[in-house]
Amino acid sequence: EHVSMHVETPVFFLNSKYDPWQMRAILGIRCEYNVGCPAHQERAYVQYGQSMVRSLKILPEKHGYFVSNCIRHCMAGSRGSWNIMTIDNVK
Repeated sequence: EHVSMHVETPVFFLNSKYDPWQMRAILGIRCEYNVGCPAHQERAYVQYGQSMVRSLKILPEKHGYFVSNCIRHCMAGSRGSWNIMTIDNVK
């Protein structure tokens, strides 16, 4: 977020908005997302993801990003995930 403003080479960020490590280490939430979490913890988790997207939206135009809602970095670790993803009716 802070360094990207000074990076000259275009960078493409690929990440999920949420993951279990962030949930536990950063937010202190110990339940599984959307499975038995109290409402206030789910709200905190969603707000964390929204904050990430806001930070990405202010990147210089030379940088790009793709952020999914997959909780486990699904698209980056598996070739199969890319084949089933559809965005605006395009695979």
